[in-house]
Amino acid sequence: MPTWRGDVGNVNNDNQKVAADLAYIAAHLEENTMFYVKLHPFQSDIDISEFPQIRLLPTDVELYAFIAIVDVLITDYSSIMYDFINTKKDIILYTHDLLDYQLTRGLYEDVASYPFYQTATIEGVMARLSKQATIGNYEAMSQRFCQFDYQHGSHDLMNYILMNKTSPKIISSKVHNGKETVVILSGGFWDNGITSALLNTLENIDTSERNYICFFGKNKVKKEHFYKLKNLPENVQFYPVPGSMNGTLIQRLINSQYMWKEWFKFPFINKILAKIYQAEYQRVFGTLKVDWFIHYTGFERKYAEMVRHMNHKTVMYVHTDMFQEYEAKQNFSKKVVFGAYQSASKVVLVHENLREELVEKIAGIADKVIVVNNFLGEERVRRFAAESLIASLVDVPVDYSFNEERMATDNYRKAVLLNDLVGTHTNVQNGQLLLNGQAALTANEQTIFTHVEQALTGLEKTLAETFPTILNPENKLLKALKEEQPDLHYPNKFIVDQLRISKLRLLEFIADEQITVFMNIGRYDYQKGHDRLIEAFERNYEQNNQIALVLVCPHGVLKKETIEKVRQSSARENIIILGGMRNPYVLLKAIDAFVLSSHYEGLGLVVYEALAVGTDVITVNLTETITLLQNNEALIVENTEMGITQGITDYLGASIDLNAFDFEAPKAQSREEFTAIFKS
Repeated sequence: MPTWRGDVGNVNNDNQKVAADLAYIAAHLEENTMFYVKLHPFQSDIDISEFPQIRLLPTDVELYAFIAIVDVLITDYSSIMYDFINTKKDIILYTHDLLDYQLTRGLYEDVASYPFYQTATIEGVMARLSKQATIGNYEAMSQRFCQFDYQHGSHDLMNYILMNKTSPKIISSKVHNGKETVVILSGGFWDNGITSALLNTLENIDTSERNYICFFGKNKVKKEHFYKLKNLPENVQFYPVPGSMNGTLIQRLINSQYMWKEWFKFPFINKILAKIYQAEYQRVFGTLKVDWFIHYTGFERKYAEMVRHMNHKTVMYVHTDMFQEYEAKQNFSKKVVFGAYQSASKVVLVHENLREELVEKIAGIADKVIVVNNFLGEERVRRFAAESLIASLVDVPVDYSFNEERMATDNYRKAVLLNDLVGTHTNVQNGQLLLNGQAALTANEQTIFTHVEQALTGLEKTLAETFPTILNPENKLLKALKEEQPDLHYPNKFIVDQLRISKLRLLEFIADEQITVFMNIGRYDYQKGHDRLIEAFERNYEQNNQIALVLVCPHGVLKKETIEKVRQSSARENIIILGGMRNPYVLLKAIDAFVLSSHYEGLGLVVYEALAVGTDVITVNLTETITLLQNNEALIVENTEMGITQGITDYLGASIDLNAFDFEAPKAQSREEFTAIFKS
């Protein structure tokens, strides 16, 4: 009884393999053996008439009645093996494509650990059939999978369901554990402040008090963010919502117009929308008993509209000044989101300063607005910051780095050419230089080998001259690398191969004590104020070129404009822009000062992430961000381009004595505020 191959929508019939196996079986069957095969419907065109010793499973006999009388079951990954265990007869697993099957279809269990006879060849199958073999001990598996299987099970089960008659073999349990269930629209766990705030919240609250489920559209999470799902607290579930909304053509057209056109809002469509979104809620959550529905992202239209049509407790989060956000980007529907505020059970602000304007401009929400200050997540940040800086940079894309002038220098040009030559002809394995992967060389190869070995030695020297600080043998990063890989004969080449020149320049900036490195983390967006930060850095660079600026920008609508602005800047040689970075905190810890240049923020969380790893902070004066900074923990400047310019100047010119930030008090406050969400 073979399983079908391939994946959903792409069935691999593999009929030739099955036919060849059946031919071999037919040729080697003993006379007293009857062999039956149950082919998958996709294999129905296989003609077994040429194999008289092999018969198709009869279609007029129920499957389980038939297999109860057979002596040996041959299958591969089919669940039929579990049903057959209780016969205590021989089971053969013919797993000729185990690795491929695991990759394409996947397995719930490690079948290699099962007590059945297993073989990867058809010869192995027939060898087993030809001898009276000892059957393995299936008792443990039988107890694990079939402990409730017995002859009158169906009869007793029907009596229990229909007549409420109990049986010692029937154990009932409740699916629900009695706790409140909280579903949280989490978004796609992208690299942004909202994701950081949610992860910090889940890590700092007692997630055993309630059932927490993060949900999101199945296609919202990118592969590079899967690790965040795996690192959620152990008892926090996640649910990728599949499919799309149902509804008639008219319903879908009305919903589309309503979602994307602010003017499309007529009283007569409310009933239609209610029907659409109540059906969608049922499709998404089914019979799940939901006590609290939290729209955490605060922007997404579909689930904001769903909030308007629910009959249980709902929460809308507000992470930023929504009026300023709309004026700058128009990236959400005021009609939908503000309507959700009015319908929600509670509206949660991440800062008190967001309250006044919201209550003033949106009617009927004053009594339901509460404040839950974001958790600052210092423990999580410090854990990430303890990782290897070099390792964290290896796979990070570089969106911009100034290499044109360096290409004109002899050292750099030689480094690139030699590295390319060495990379073409040689590799290093276990500390030994090899040519084309061979340790044994002919005389001609030895001559080439000698030249390449000289090139490698020259490359090590050239790279050390080009990057004298980071590739100094006494540098702690190079020392750490040599400790991790003591047999590494060419560490400079290894680092260049791993990081490439642009990221090596970044490490050179960081390692050079004469250079002050500033950093900003944020998407390419007007809100983040990268344009004025670049201008402010440029003014200071013109007076002092011993400074560098690093921008970490995972995504955003202003990517092209921002890169072009840097490319035209007089400070372009000392500006590097990195793309999405899985762990920016290890880099945040290594630089000198973080600069928050945002035009507005609900809470500039990254300010506190920088403080958590001991990095100095220069921040514009945003009330929502600086309220907690009451003891000279950061350099606070005017929220203008000239304010940022002066802040960098002051940091470079004066001895800034900043105090450490106390994280304990705000953590306790945030826990108390979050708990208050679930109180009447």
